[in-house]
Amino acid sequence: VVRCPRCGYDEVYYWEVQTRAADEPTTRFFKCARCGYVWREYE
Repeated sequence: VVRCPRCGYDEVYYWEVQTRAADEPTTRFFKCARCGYVWREYE
């Protein structure tokens, strides 16, 4: 379960974007359904 680091809500949306070189993993962006906070995680 992914929780928002700002408000702790556990309903988040995510999408993946290739932000670096094609041979590197994608970056996953998350957005909280409650407060709208956006953060990212690298694979």
